[in-house]
Amino acid sequence: MVLTLGWSRFWGRTRLRRYLWNHLSILGDRFEYRGRGRELLIGFLLALVMLAGWAGLMWLAWVHVFHEKPFATFGMFDIFSLSVVMIGFPLAYVGHYAGLRYKLSRTRWRGIRCGLAGSAWHYGGVATFLTFASG
Repeated sequence: MVLTLGWSRFWGRTRLRRYLWNHLSILGDRFEYRGRGRELLIGFLLALVMLAGWAGLMWLAWVHVFHEKPFATFGMFDIFSLSVVMIGFPLAYVGHYAGLRYKLSRTRWRGIRCGLAGSAWHYGGVATFLTFASG
């Protein structure tokens, strides 16, 4: 990991999942994990690009909309933090659901492929609402 600056973690995670899935059995039959490290790397890079784009949009909004500082104590960190609360919570739940769907879609047991149906965005909205409602 040190030599590759952390880029090998995706292949290491895949190897660990494959090992764990192969050592878990139900009714004498073992699970099979068919995911690839490259898929995890692509997902990570996509999330990184989306986060960088969002941070860039927040910076542009700060420079062009709030450049005269309408609020004396309101700073760039505050607007980014507020946007993370409003958008980050649902996206965290969407990411969790999508990750679970990925793991299940790459899992087989007795030749039967597992899966997870439903919308990740719907789950993200409901989970965010329930989080704030329980608070």
